[in-house]
Amino acid sequence: MRDAQRFWLDVAPVAKARPRVTIQAGHGQAYTPSATVDAEMRIGWVLRERGAVKYAAGVPLRVTLCFYVPRPAKIPKGRCPFAPVTRPDLDQYLKLTLDACTGLLWADDAQVVDCILKKRY
Repeated sequence: MRDAQRFWLDVAPVAKARPRVTIQAGHGQAYTPSATVDAEMRIGWVLRERGAVKYAAGVPLRVTLCFYVPRPAKIPKGRCPFAPVTRPDLDQYLKLTLDACTGLLWADDAQVVDCILKKRY
């Protein structure tokens, strides 16, 4: 079995946005918001830069992710809770990250069968 790969992605966490739909000439056109596309591209660049190696298709994978979000300025440092309980939701960060890693770390994010997730200041 191949060793685990560990990466520090110095990219601000971005929640996966829902697809948007516009109507042009009477037809609906779906698109992904640019903030989502940009965040996925940044994650991909960092992974390639740091030598990510793709796992074989069909290999079950465990992913551990900790998302560090900025502390709101209105909360004093001494009174800042350990973990934010505000939006965006942790699962939205997860979706974007798994999608960004598809094709770089795994063939399909369905290979991820176990997750450990954290959201911290």
